[in-house]
Amino acid sequence: MYKQSMKELLGESHTSMQHKLKRVILFKIARECGSDKCYKCSYPIVRPEDITIEHKISWRQGDTKEKCQELFWATDNIAFSHRWCNTPDTITGTNKNGYIGVYSHTNKNTSTGKVWYRATLGSNKKKTKISVGYYDTKKQAAMARDMGVIRHWGCGVLNFPDKFEWYKEQLELWPNHKDWKDVLKNVE
Repeated sequence: MYKQSMKELLGESHTSMQHKLKRVILFKIARECGSDKCYKCSYPIVRPEDITIEHKISWRQGDTKEKCQELFWATDNIAFSHRWCNTPDTITGTNKNGYIGVYSHTNKNTSTGKVWYRATLGSNKKKTKISVGYYDTKKQAAMARDMGVIRHWGCGVLNFPDKFEWYKEQLELWPNHKDWKDVLKNVE
């Protein structure tokens, strides 16, 4: 028996290694059962470090404590997803506009006071933002932000997840586009 600490033997803390081992086992079982496609984006989960457990219906949507517990523990309410596609159900919109990554700006230089909507990507933790442009409507900005997420990261938290395939088609048609105003001009 080695007289070294677990961290020295494993290279990381015992807790961290247990977590990684559980993910490897979960990934192996998901693959063996044919459940290794992401519930949110339908793309294959190809690495153990990317797999997460997803509640299909948020357990927080229960109207009673018992219903919340029922939704949490129901195995038919469980699926697997990429860690970047699995989002906390508390994200319904990170600002008063109701869309993730969309912020309103009023043009103070004109008498009309026109409102523009800015689409951004990025992390509040790292305080880095990527601007995806300014748009006439909140919905256009939200869709432009979704397209930016797919272009930069492949998938992630989307304002309109049902439009994922349409976004992919547009990105194939316009691979070098930086501003999506032309593509989204007919969106209400």
